[in-house]
Amino acid sequence: MDLMPFVSLMAHVAPGVLVGAVILAVLPAHQPAFRLVVYMLLFVLIRDAMTPLELWDLSQAGELRFIENGPVLVLLGLAALGLVGLAERFDPELRALRRPFVGSRLKAIAGGLVGAAAIAGPLIAYYHTLPPGDRLPAMPLALWPALLTLCLLGNFLEEALFRGWFQGLLARDAPPRRAALSSALFFAFFHVFLALTVTGLGWPIIAFTFYEGLIAAFVCMRLGLVAATLSHGVAIFLLAAGL
Repeated sequence: MDLMPFVSLMAHVAPGVLVGAVILAVLPAHQPAFRLVVYMLLFVLIRDAMTPLELWDLSQAGELRFIENGPVLVLLGLAALGLVGLAERFDPELRALRRPFVGSRLKAIAGGLVGAAAIAGPLIAYYHTLPPGDRLPAMPLALWPALLTLCLLGNFLEEALFRGWFQGLLARDAPPRRAALSSALFFAFFHVFLALTVTGLGWPIIAFTFYEGLIAAFVCMRLGLVAATLSHGVAIFLLAAGL
């Protein structure tokens, strides 16, 4: 069991995480907006460190693949879940902002899967127009359970940040649709560094993340955070599996 890629990631981001923890310790406890920005920046730090450490890869066509290491994929997912728990442990106001379900759970699950198809479908169709030699190898079937674990838990962290907490905070003072649109724009903005500097893929990444964020934001508004997580997580699973 080779866990060194995960250990390398933790060591790589440790200085930034330490600085972030000190900032959170200094910030007033009842300032959820400022504290949420720190959590978002810590997430970006960890996510963008995955590229140079080869925990994932984005091709020039925008195809996504994760490292072919099942234990590392599961550990990354569990770490993301742990970060949500830690944030809500130290900032309980955040927990109150997210709504897991709006309406029936069955409707939320169905709506989340429809959202996933809407996010991933156009890209999957595009990738199938590419010459086979231009595509990345598909993720081995044996790794699909680990990949799904990472996609659902990792994107639960992302959805908690941008839809559960940020959108929930905005919805206190803004109409729900404006909060959803703002969430999608903020989500795309927090991918600018990844798009322009880390990968160099540019505007297509920004446009896709706005589209993805818009669907997830409106799914969350209508059906809750679980549905938004399914939309985001299952879509990334479908894309990363190489279907």
